[in-house]
Amino acid sequence: MNLHHPRTSKKAVLFIGDYDTETERWYFGLNEVFKWDDLSPETKTRLRLLPEQAENAFAQKYPRRLSSEWRQKTQKYRRGSDLRSYQVPLGHLVDGLHSIYLDNVEVQQQARVLAHNWHACTAIDNHYRPLTPHASFNVYRAY
Repeated sequence: MNLHHPRTSKKAVLFIGDYDTETERWYFGLNEVFKWDDLSPETKTRLRLLPEQAENAFAQKYPRRLSSEWRQKTQKYRRGSDLRSYQVPLGHLVDGLHSIYLDNVEVQQQARVLAHNWHACTAIDNHYRPLTPHASFNVYRAY
């Protein structure tokens, strides 16, 4: 994935990184201009497989090194507003991009579960009824 050049119809970089001085770690997220649905299926698949692909690529390029060392290898990264480039550990980059995938897939799964539960709760004898507040509190009201 090329983080440096726009490759979208909106002519903006998909992912933006930021350095946290407290944790001394880089964090990457989806550019605010985009929503998860703006990403192509190929990009979503690459985000899902990114940790395995990074480890495999490192193992092929450096066969004599431990495959777990890919996390320490650095890659140049330059923020759009900055003239300097930074050496970012590949582990920070891959973890950040992969977490974008995990966060959005988790949200979608929760939405599917909620939708399924809503349909299951509203289906009675194959007839759907609108959800209404439970009225049992009115039954025992003292007059």
